[in-house]
Amino acid sequence: MINEQGEVISVVVPKIGNGPFNLVIEEDLVFMNYLDVESPVFARDEYLHLGELTIHMADAKLWSPRPDWESLHSNQANILGQLSSIRLTN
Repeated sequence: MINEQGEVISVVVPKIGNGPFNLVIEEDLVFMNYLDVESPVFARDEYLHLGELTIHMADAKLWSPRPDWESLHSNQANILGQLSSIRLTN
């Protein structure tokens, strides 16, 4: 979706996961069971309404694009080993 300010947001299920433009809902549902191309879509206060679906956004957590550098550094040898094996098999 793109709002009036030109901001992009994707409403996704947990299987897709978090990302820079994703609002991850808790339930694993099929969106087409709740809305179609003519369904009204609007946001009010702490709620997002998608057709018959209402999503409470007050407890939404912001996604941080910063990698977990500490974890990556502590697993550097393992990561490099996996990368080496991938290059050898391709």
